[in-house]
Amino acid sequence: MNIDLTRLLNSYVDEVNFENIIEFDEEYLKNTDIKKINAIEICGSIKKTMDEVYSLYINVVGNMVLPCSISLEDVNIPININISEILTDNPDLDEEYLKINGKSIDIKPIIWQNILMEIPIKIIKEGLNRNNFNGNGWKLLTEEDINSNKEAE
Repeated sequence: MNIDLTRLLNSYVDEVNFENIIEFDEEYLKNTDIKKINAIEICGSIKKTMDEVYSLYINVVGNMVLPCSISLEDVNIPININISEILTDNPDLDEEYLKINGKSIDIKPIIWQNILMEIPIKIIKEGLNRNNFNGNGWKLLTEEDINSNKEAE
């Protein structure tokens, strides 16, 4: 999603506001744990804070589906992220700023990167019955099982 910054870069306005719905295709989901991601609602603004330096603020709201770490069943995870980034159109400034190329900026990669950082390491489906996880020669041990085995020794 490209945001046109022409009026902001030429100092016609001090702020550019935007609101949109973004969808991520299957290509984005490759090499991630995300099984599905619904349309994401975004709203935000870009403000000029200093000469050649701009502040980007985005609120991202939506849902993604991840597998349960134990049962691999689908778990719906809500997304509510506030993103704050510093941008510049000056190539000589520090590399800590995101660069504006031309007169627009594509914010979709910024949003995707922040969604990936929100993926929890471990997800347990609510109401999951852990007592029936066993098989031929194996059983899922809980912390209580481990602690009771230590006490018995």
